[in-house]
Amino acid sequence: MSLTRPGAVMVLLLLALPSLMAAPRTDPETNVIRLLHLGKAWYQAGTPGPVFFQDPKVRWIPVPAHAWSMGKEAFRMLRLYLPRSKERFLDEFDVVVICGMEALHLRPDFQEWLKEGMEQEGIGFVMADDSSSFGTSGTHTSWYIVPLGDLLPVEDKPVGGSPYGSREAFHIIPAIPGHEFTRNIPWNEVWVIANNRPWPREGSTVVTRMSEEHVINRNGVQMVYWDLGPAGGRSVAWMQAWNANPEFWRWRYSYDVIAHVAYYAARAEIPEDLVLMHNLRSMIGDYYFNRVYAISTLEFADKFKANTRGVEAMLKEVEDAKKEADRMFVDQEYEGSSAVMSGLLVDLEGVIEMAIEAKDNALFWIFVIEWFVVTGTSMVAGALLWSLMVRRRLYHEVGETRLGRRA
Repeated sequence: MSLTRPGAVMVLLLLALPSLMAAPRTDPETNVIRLLHLGKAWYQAGTPGPVFFQDPKVRWIPVPAHAWSMGKEAFRMLRLYLPRSKERFLDEFDVVVICGMEALHLRPDFQEWLKEGMEQEGIGFVMADDSSSFGTSGTHTSWYIVPLGDLLPVEDKPVGGSPYGSREAFHIIPAIPGHEFTRNIPWNEVWVIANNRPWPREGSTVVTRMSEEHVINRNGVQMVYWDLGPAGGRSVAWMQAWNANPEFWRWRYSYDVIAHVAYYAARAEIPEDLVLMHNLRSMIGDYYFNRVYAISTLEFADKFKANTRGVEAMLKEVEDAKKEADRMFVDQEYEGSSAVMSGLLVDLEGVIEMAIEAKDNALFWIFVIEWFVVTGTSMVAGALLWSLMVRRRLYHEVGETRLGRRA
């Protein structure tokens, strides 16, 4: 029996209903995304680490496991910090991000846990582009021969050529007008690169594509996702080399885009006011920078026994206020959080001034003591020199030498 058009539409809606109704996957107590980051999970400029760490909506749990740069230390990190039981994994994590990791280095049982977690618990998953991601351009073990390959919304095969794949740059082009992930973002302002050129699997959704200035980018997909199982765990394929794209990280909206990738994998709402969110994230970045500066100054002053109790008390008040700003951020009270952060930056400048003053006061007495020591030593040395060499009161003039007598 054939279905009429309305009947077919109804069937499609029913099939998609679990994904449409799936709630965001976040910590039930704090509503924060607990993100497990594997591979190139570093806190340094030009990587997603600072983005995930600074965003109040994300609790970043990094497990650095890039064996090509870390050697045996990568396997040690996996043994120590990768969840050891399925129950703990399902209870404590919401999104798994993999970038820069060999497929055979990730335990098979963990890969099975992730598959079950996505289908039954709604856990999100992101694989970002790297020379070791997806089909790996033929340079590493393909992810499609391990259990995790079944979760990817794309498929591909080695393209050959460069040992790191073809990296011709492209702009990100929205494929769905008005999509929550792509709206309001000026994608044409920045060029990005990728190693892999996969194609979408049947049933997946293409959110963005590669611009076609270069032949190899034609028909290339950039962001693809699908929702799996009854719980609708979302798997996102992100075709961009996060850790090898300096131009992208100089772009004003780089932090917003990467944060929203994590939001989207968790099915959390992406804020519509991009300018407000960008300014708010910029203030949060300034807060962390100034906080590090203030703490470094305090530690320096403390080495010289400076009185820093007042500064520490003021810094504690600032940190408590930051927690309130974070709570408002998570609760989507973005304007209120922005107002609090604006005041915090002013207060933090006051903390820095007080820390510098405490440091200067401590160093002032050190300089005074040094001045007295150097001046006193110079005066004593000068007096001795004058007495011995100028006055010569301790010596008498020699009338005749032995050498003269012999002559």
